[in-house]
Amino acid sequence: MKAGLAQKMVLHQLSTAVMVRMGRVEKNRMTWLRPGSRKLWQRAVGLVAELGGVDETRARALLERAGGSAAEALRALRARASGAERQPPSSSSSGKGPS
Repeated sequence: MKAGLAQKMVLHQLSTAVMVRMGRVEKNRMTWLRPGSRKLWQRAVGLVAELGGVDETRARALLERAGGSAAEALRALRARASGAERQPPSSSSSGKGPS
């Protein structure tokens, strides 16, 4: 193995370890990214769709609202989901059950 390849491998391992330690990896996927090209944008859409459990259209909309940040899009999706779970039933129901 040549020195350049060995150095590259060590740097990849180091940067991956740092990202894991900083909490920027989720389910073995690096979520802390901002896509700079069409290819990376598609990768981010797939990442948000997979980890967020949504379709690609919804993932794309979340990414656009988050300014391209996959981590921010996932955070917003989860905040919205946990907020919906905590909301009380709507006031339009009488509370007496089905008629």
